[in-house]
Amino acid sequence: MNCTTLTIGRWINVTCQKMDDFPEEGCQRPLIVDCMNVVHLGMRKDYYQVSGNSHKNGAFRNISCADDAAPTSNLYPISTWGEEWYEGPRFTNSSCNNGSWMYIKPVNMAIQKPVDLTCFTKEQIRLLKEMIHYYKWTMAALNETNKIPFKWIDSSATLRMDSLVHAQKNAKRMWDEALEGQMATVDDFKKVINALIEFSMIHRGEQFNQSTCDDFQAHMMYQLKNTGPGKFANYVPPKNVTEPGPPEYGTPTHKDVDIHRVIPFSCTVAVQKSSIGWDYMNAQPVMYYRSGCYCSSNWMGGCPFQIQMTPSYQNFGFDSMTEKIISGSEALCWYWSTPEHPEWGYLWNVDKGQTFQAPAQNGTQLQNEWNALRKKKIEERKKAEESG
Repeated sequence: MNCTTLTIGRWINVTCQKMDDFPEEGCQRPLIVDCMNVVHLGMRKDYYQVSGNSHKNGAFRNISCADDAAPTSNLYPISTWGEEWYEGPRFTNSSCNNGSWMYIKPVNMAIQKPVDLTCFTKEQIRLLKEMIHYYKWTMAALNETNKIPFKWIDSSATLRMDSLVHAQKNAKRMWDEALEGQMATVDDFKKVINALIEFSMIHRGEQFNQSTCDDFQAHMMYQLKNTGPGKFANYVPPKNVTEPGPPEYGTPTHKDVDIHRVIPFSCTVAVQKSSIGWDYMNAQPVMYYRSGCYCSSNWMGGCPFQIQMTPSYQNFGFDSMTEKIISGSEALCWYWSTPEHPEWGYLWNVDKGQTFQAPAQNGTQLQNEWNALRKKKIEERKKAEESG
């Protein structure tokens, strides 16, 4: 017998012909065996679906992604993964060649996958995209935060920073692995995403210093300066009392009137820094650190901007307040930042502005003018209805 082997694509065809003269060494038919009847070709059913059940030599199996899975490839943008407009391959095949399943490769000792097709669940792909979004967002926010010289001394604050950096490193690793065809589990994606959100560093003010404390004390109550005996210290006289018509009243602003602070309230920058333990793993002290403003108040109510007031100390970026009453009209006030979030900083409340004490007489005069104007409008409306 004269045997020849012909290979066409993925098919191998062996034929034998009878010979008149046999070679001295003889001729034997090549060994042809079937492939192992591996269930689902050893592939994960949540990733792939395999059609066909024959395992004879030459058997053919079609392979595509499972119903809740989608193809992926580093040759195409991740934004297209799992979408209808994905341009990569969506199916492949495998054939039995003399005992071996072709065009598949092992993932580990128990699982196999196609050589030319990589599928993962749509939930994994969705979470991968979400993780990449939060990775880029937290990186940009962290870079902006690091431009401001916040004090990273408190141990809880440094732990948050380390946790964020650790989550970002894991996110970048899982991103790179997905491009290489190794997708993380759904639970791992959720853990990293939650960590990126929880430990994100987003600054909203600036570090506490003397300039911020100067601004804070400037929000205390003001009044017009008393011009002499028998005068109302917070009264704005009419502008045109000699002209006919209702008088016009000025506005007590710093541009046209002389104002001064009613209640003495002065602040200086304050810092609390202390060791509260010892970190044996890193051989360093566990620090407690917070900054803020130390203020002296002569208000009868003690310390201003308390939590139940508007505005409160939280409107300026403070987290807590400590009050010590010295006498009936003197109090010492400490306004503290959040130790765990030094990046929150001081908030410049321009919209809150300053508070002005109510005028002693203007309120009544303005109310009388409003009543007269309202009466005039009602009479004009009646006349218009009668004439119409």
